[in-house]
Amino acid sequence: MDEKNINGDGSKQISNVCKAFRPIFNGVIIANESFTFDTGLEKLKSGDADLISFGTLTINNPDLVNRFRNKWPVNTNYDYSTWLSPGAKGYIGFLTYEEE
Repeated sequence: MDEKNINGDGSKQISNVCKAFRPIFNGVIIANESFTFDTGLEKLKSGDADLISFGTLTINNPDLVNRFRNKWPVNTNYDYSTWLSPGAKGYIGFLTYEEE
């Protein structure tokens, strides 16, 4: 398998891990890493993944499904300093598209 250093710290990652494991793994493959609606759809159409996870986008966009469905822009203004911290900011402080 082709490996590359994508973390900048010397650790190795398998390039296109979904494609690498598809021939040898018969279970459901869930891809997750900085996908947009379009790149997620491409990954599904290629057959390399069965599902796409939109973890980061989901945090900033409580209405992510509606944004995708209606082709509304997604909020990518991440404030990582508030994630996994005490308090409401970073968890429930994000607005839906219609509230913006």
